[in-house]
Amino acid sequence: MAICCLFYLVWWCVFFWPHSDGSKFPAVLNLIGVCSIVAAVIVGLLAAVTLGGVISSTKGHIQAAWIVFGAVCLYVALLLVTSGILKRPATTELLLFVAWLALELCVINVLTGDLIQETQAWLCKAMLIGVVIGFAVCLVCYQLYYQLAGQASFIDGCIPLLAIGLIEAAFALMA
Repeated sequence: MAICCLFYLVWWCVFFWPHSDGSKFPAVLNLIGVCSIVAAVIVGLLAAVTLGGVISSTKGHIQAAWIVFGAVCLYVALLLVTSGILKRPATTELLLFVAWLALELCVINVLTGDLIQETQAWLCKAMLIGVVIGFAVCLVCYQLYYQLAGQASFIDGCIPLLAIGLIEAAFALMA
């Protein structure tokens, strides 16, 4: 997932970099941007499929279906609040943030299940704290994005990608 975030960040930088004079990047950078988002989708799907086995695992304390159901409810609630009440245009990022949260909660659930003898409790707690903080950062940035302009909105768009990428890299190093 960290590699997915890196490719997504490259795409973001190519296509959303604030241009003070309104100029566009050369064609080669546009190609890099397009290749980056395609790579992000492929790597993200591969990671989700690889980790998707976690969802069908019976080793967690909570049935994964409940985590997925909770994620769907959370997405609908956040969509209603952000787009309905707060008038923020709905974008795919909200769905991606909630899907990432659900996937990581499923992983943590399995780690705290039957594998508890092999997984130190501090690791699961650290992962849970990281996921909650990462999700909160993503939500704040998601809500603020359209209220900001220029470089501030660009940086705001980078923060969730950096946060999730760093969290995922840390998880990989801890495992």
